[in-house]
Parts: sequence; C-alpha cells; structure tokens
Amino acid sequence: MPCTVTRGGTTTTLTYDGDGVRVKKVAGGTTTYYISSDYEIKNGTHIKFIFAGNLRVAEIEGSTATIFHKDHLGSSTAMTNSTAGEIETSEYMPFGGMREHTGTEVSDYKFTDQELDKSSNLYNYDARLYDPVIGRFISADSEVPDFIDTERSAVHDPQKLNRYAYCFNNPLFYTDPSGHIVVINITRGMSTDRTTRGTFIAYSTITGNMVTGVTLEHARYTGAYPLAAPGFYTGTVQDKSFETPPRYIHLNPVRAKIVEFPEEYEWSSYSYYIGNKKYPEWLRIDFILGYFGKKLSEAQKIYKKFVGEMIDKQYESPLKDVVSSTLLGTQEFINFIKDKYLSGQKDDKDLPALKTLKREISIDNISEEVDKAVKEDKKLSRNIKIYLCRRLTGKRLDDIGTHFEIGSSGVCQASRRIAAQLKKDKALERTLKKIENKLSIMKV
Repeated sequence: MPCTVTRGGTTTTLTYDGDGVRVKKVAGGTTTYYISSDYEIKNGTHIKFIFAGNLRVAEIEGSTATIFHKDHLGSSTAMTNSTAGEIETSEYMPFGGMREHTGTEVSDYKFTDQELDKSSNLYNYDARLYDPVIGRFISADSEVPDFIDTERSAVHDPQKLNRYAYCFNNPLFYTDPSGHIVVINITRGMSTDRTTRGTFIAYSTITGNMVTGVTLEHARYTGAYPLAAPGFYTGTVQDKSFETPPRYIHLNPVRAKIVEFPEEYEWSSYSYYIGNKKYPEWLRIDFILGYFGKKLSEAQKIYKKFVGEMIDKQYESPLKDVVSSTLLGTQEFINFIKDKYLSGQKDDKDLPALKTLKREISIDNISEEVDKAVKEDKKLSRNIKIYLCRRLTGKRLDDIGTHFEIGSSGVCQASRRIAAQLKKDKALERTLKKIENKLSIMKV
C-alpha cells in the first residue's frame, strides 16, 4: 500500500500497522485515526459506526446519529437523520463512479461500503486502493489465484489473469470486501424471503449441487452461501446461528485429544481463518469472519480469541438441533426451506437427506406401520423399526438408541442385520417396500 498519494495538487499521507491495516490518514488539513473498523477520530471528533453483522447501518458523530441506506452491493445510496429526514443521496456507475449526488455529504463510506479518499478520489479496499473512474485497482493483487484446475484438468475463469481487474469485471454481481476476495454479495440487499427467514448457507446435500468448499458459482443458482468455515460440515444454517458452529467444529480435534491447539491439526481450515496459512481459492472465509470485523486482519484476531476462549472448556454442541444432518435453525426456517426448495424435488437414492426432509416421519409413525405389517416376530419387528428409523427420520443414532433403550452401536448392529437379510430374503424386501410406500404418502 502507498504511503503518499498526490492528485490535483493535494497529497494524502497514509500510515499502516504491522498487518498493513490503515491506522492514520492526513489529507488537506484533516487527520483521521482509525481505532478499529467501528471507531474513528477525525480532527478530534469521535465517530462510531454501528454494524448489523458485516453491514454498516449507522454512524454516530458526537451526539448526532445518521442512518445508512444500502443497495444490493452494500453501497450507501441514502443517508437519513434520526427522524428519517433525508440528508444525502448517491447513485453510482457500475464500477463505482458517482453518477449523481444530492444533499450534504455526511460519510466517506460510499461504493460497496468502502471508504472514499476524497483528496485522491480512490477507494480504500484495505489491501489495495481502487480507482472507480477506470474501474481498476491501482496495484496488482498480491495473492495470485490458481488459474489451472489440476483436479479436473480445466482452465478457470480467464478474468483471473488480470490482477488489476475489479471483481472479474462484473461489478453488478460481485464485491471485493478486502482487495483480495471476490464474493457474491448475497448477505446485502436480500429479497423479502431471505430477510424474514434467514440467510441460507451451503444448501448442499439436497440439490446435489454443493459440497464442502463449494464455489460461488454454485451458490448463485441456489440462493445460498457456502459455509466453508470448518471444512467438516455442510448444511443450511439460519443467520443467527453463524458464529458458534465454526468454533465448535474447529475445536473438535482438541476435544478428541488429537492436538493441543486447533491450528496444529493439519486437516482443519482453522489456520486459514486466523491467517497462519494462505487459504485456497475454493475456501470462502470472508462470510464467517465478516461477523467478527470488517477488516480481514482484525476479524482474524477476534475469531482466534473467540475460538481460544473455549479451549479446555465443555459446552453444548451448537449442532445438536441439526435436522437430517442438513438444516440448523428455527422450525419456521426449516419449514420455509422445505416448502421453498424441496416440494418439487424427486427422491434420489444418492441424496438420502432429501427423503427425510421432504417428509416429517417420526419414530412413532414407523413403529405403527411396522406393527401392522410384522405381527408375529417381535425381534424382527424391532430391528426393522430401528433400520427404518435410521434411514427415514434423520435422527441421530443416540436419539434412536434412547427410544429403543439400546446404545448407538446397537442401532448400527440392528441396521446391519436387516441390510444383510434384505440381500437374501425377497419376502422381507417386499414387506419393507410396502411399509415405505405407506410412509411415503405422508405430507411435508
């Protein structure tokens, strides 16, 4: 990053900390100190910013509060006072140039919520400065993406070859929150459904489109966002549940006594999240870290402290209420996902979670149908119930075992017995098909 920028006879002097984060700016007689992402001091005036997740929603200067109004990219399109009176409005060209501005300028945070250095007309994207007039960064990206996909012997998007380009030259769809990471901006400007129901993360095992480490191109088609935090769990998470699952999963190797600290486990993504390693292109760390700070380096420090606080402590798993190993959220949120995305989906043998999510089949439902079909052999009836409960309810082994008063290993053994018997007993196979057909008519 440059230490001085001179444009139009005005010189802007910039100072950074050891992580390359801007801490001071002097321009045209104005001195600004950047204490954190939500606190600044400009010529002695203290300015505080209020965030909802990673979205800047208000600015408090002294005793005056100003409200930000955003578009789908997070750009500030209007500023109002505490009584909803309009102060200023802004309209942007596709690459961020100012198309029209009215009113009194209140805040420097404009296009995609980045700070505009008015003395140079450059935006501060943390890692680099951006010129909205030419639609390019003024320096090359120091992080060079992999252009060749060695696993598929395919070539990636050729737009990645231009290290000065802004958002793959598609500024209406992507944003670049740090100067390094191009993302689809789904968390801002969401539709009514997403605003009221929650943000969708890694809608994965249902459509078959997504896996852990899913690319953003896949997310585009499903209205979802990849939960790439742990590298171990893929599912759909309601927005209020974002922070604790990654911490719980990153601490799994520590709880299992495999390592003393989470960064020591080589198969974990934790080291990427705290900045110890350069993250691979497919791993999206910005969304989760956005809940801990706007600037990447600051968010990484806070997340590391957040995770470290629970080392050697016992606490309840935030994933205990996951439905069908796929959904985490309120019942309203789960019902919305099923109604919105699953009602028209056909069953797929390669997507077993689809069956359990499309139908709310309880252990009691299964027991009732099995008792009708298998009346004589109580042991066989019990094993069939356990087998079907494991296949159709989406419940954990412990929960099934508790209902039948056996351990999780007993559930596995009973299921294996039925599976082995089905290979040689055609009559049993027909019986199970009849039971499953009756259960399949149950509505979501």
